[in-house]
Amino acid sequence: MDATYEIEKRTPAGNWQTVHTGVTDPAGLMAEIARNYDSDRETPFMELEAAIQEQLDDPSRGYAVMSVCDMTEDGSEGDQIEYRATIEN
Repeated sequence: MDATYEIEKRTPAGNWQTVHTGVTDPAGLMAEIARNYDSDRETPFMELEAAIQEQLDDPSRGYAVMSVCDMTEDGSEGDQIEYRATIEN
């Protein structure tokens, strides 16, 4: 069965902005997200994967939210960035 997913990022104004959507089978979901976010330096992939996995484990939650620190060019932590993952099986 395919799963539809949406990844959103909270803007500085407090609104949610869609940064990626897709449809994939549940087994391929992590790989799909890894392809889109592993190269996105502002998102540590392991933290995003954990948030997605929580949503897959308990779909009744509606969505998973996580906060990560943006990494600056010199490798130090920058601003907190909040992401929301919504998955419909």
